[in-house]
Amino acid sequence: MSIWKALFILPFVGISLVATAKPQIDYPQEGQQPFISTLKEKDNYIIYGEAGGIDNGVILDIFLNINGYSEHIATDTVKNGQFYFEIPSISEEIIELIILPSTRESTDIFPPCFRTLYVKPGCTININADSPYANTWRVSSDIPENISLQGFTEHTKDIEIEFAKNHMERQKYSALIKESSGEIREAYRKRHNELVTQFYIINDMLEITELNYMKSAPQDKLWWERLYSHCKNYRNRTDDFPYKYGKELLELYDSLEDKKLDTDCGKAVKTLLYPEQKNAIGDPMPEAILYDLYGKTHSLSEFSGKYLLLDFWRAGCKPCIKAFKEMKQIADQFKDEISIVSISTDPEKAWRIASAKHDISWNNWNELCGESGLYSKYHTIGVPHYVLISPNGIILDEWPGYSPGSLIKKMNELIVRP
Repeated sequence: MSIWKALFILPFVGISLVATAKPQIDYPQEGQQPFISTLKEKDNYIIYGEAGGIDNGVILDIFLNINGYSEHIATDTVKNGQFYFEIPSISEEIIELIILPSTRESTDIFPPCFRTLYVKPGCTININADSPYANTWRVSSDIPENISLQGFTEHTKDIEIEFAKNHMERQKYSALIKESSGEIREAYRKRHNELVTQFYIINDMLEITELNYMKSAPQDKLWWERLYSHCKNYRNRTDDFPYKYGKELLELYDSLEDKKLDTDCGKAVKTLLYPEQKNAIGDPMPEAILYDLYGKTHSLSEFSGKYLLLDFWRAGCKPCIKAFKEMKQIADQFKDEISIVSISTDPEKAWRIASAKHDISWNNWNELCGESGLYSKYHTIGVPHYVLISPNGIILDEWPGYSPGSLIKKMNELIVRP
């Protein structure tokens, strides 16, 4: 499934492939703010576009995207069929930006899709915006990641356009159903159901087209990110949402050289395709080495004798962030009975940025292995996901998702207070 479809569920959800080893970084001292530095005085990013497929006056926005964390950094308006950005560089490394027609524009014209751009100091990016569908725009650049992404784009462009058209039409009929009644409403509902059926057909076409392209595409960073995305779809399959191309996916994985399977990316993919035995309610909790924002190592056994609530979260997950307020209440209300450990599945940089933006006064740790560690040992298919451990280290309960009041309710039901 193509990356931009995540916009229908969560904003700017990124894919994380991270090393299992502790990164070599300079950690702040106790009491200092653990935050990644922002704008630096470097050569600017130049982004120039020919807007043959969008009208003059259309507003375009650019966001910085770091594995789920996104921040608006620039705006321009199409004039004389062109647009132009000159943005101060943010890092000496290649980073990821997102460009899309502003959410202030009509979604009847612009579907919720975006174009990813990879930039480095002093680079110039040329864009051919030849349609309203931003994810299909042609990007010219000498940066390898842009070249790689363009290869994927060219092979799926026509199908992506059909997917976007289907999405907009489904939105239209969903609105008409709410506004109508009687036979007219049933006619609209019938058409909407037909579009839903078409959606699954188009999605299947995207999946197999991309997998076929990947058989001969360069196995670079973006290739591994796409493989990881397909493997997540495979792992999260259900009877209602089956994954039809498991055979093709496993054949693609089996064709990889052993030396590539032994890399961090290879290990992350293997965890999804061939997961370890899941720990169930009643089992002893699995252990792991986790890192706090100051680089100190920790283990879950530190909390022996108290209840332990594990909170798996990610920077781009809105319900995860909304739950923080309630977890602070739990930390205060149950301070004698329970400890909380929020475990980020983000890469280190995105985790640190998100942590600086939110008031996380309890234990905020990261295993620094994405979804290949503790996350994979529970029955997790997404975040937020919660696990409650007994004072003697036994899994008492686990559950996905968050709604206001749900965590307090769970604690009152499960915690035995003296």
